[in-house]
Amino acid sequence: MKEQWHNDDGAFLLFGKEVNKIIAALQYLSNKNQNVPGLNNFIRKLKNMRSYDDMLDEMIYENSGIPYRKDPLMTEDEELRDAKTLEEILSRLNLKLPKKKK
Repeated sequence: MKEQWHNDDGAFLLFGKEVNKIIAALQYLSNKNQNVPGLNNFIRKLKNMRSYDDMLDEMIYENSGIPYRKDPLMTEDEELRDAKTLEEILSRLNLKLPKKKK
């Protein structure tokens, strides 16, 4: 008889930090016990599991009719190329630096 701590149909939310700890523990067990069937496959599934944040973002975009882009809108090089001066950024936000005291 297999031990059961939770209902098999229950869904649980974990943060990446906790999932990483679980993966590390399972990987350690897998390294020590090479003959456990299905353990490496389960670890692979955990490593490739999408976060709820990603799934919710995709669902929100799909429902709004906007195509979901998993990749960033701009690469780091594009961001640097399009960077503005401090004055341009402040002007766009209608802000001004305080005048220097003499």
